Amino acid sequence: MTDLSKVISREKFKKFLEFLKQIPWTVGNRAFLFFAIMIFFAIAAGAAFSLKYVILSQRQISDSPEPPIFERQLLQSILETWQVRQEKLDKIDDKAYPNPFLPKSE
Repeated sequence: MTDLSKVISREKFKKFLEFLKQIPWTVGNRAFLFFAIMIFFAIAAGAAFSLKYVILSQRQISDSPEPPIFERQLLQSILETWQVRQEKLDKIDDKAYPNPFLPKSE
């Protein structure tokens, strides 16, 4: 195992720290240029991602060989499940609930 102090000299490390300390001052002195570059970068990245997904979606549409085939039995079981749920919801609407904000009548 190598000693880290031998690999990186103290002078190089101090110069690197000084460079890191100067970055905020440099950005602050050139704030408009910094924000203009960042906005351009954001627009370019957004355009690249959107273009990528547009191309991928077009490829996916053209690659689909045939429409999907549905199994009648599976569809029938799904429809029955939906009908049972709808019947339960309809029963809830028919039930009359007392108004809890009215005074109780004896």
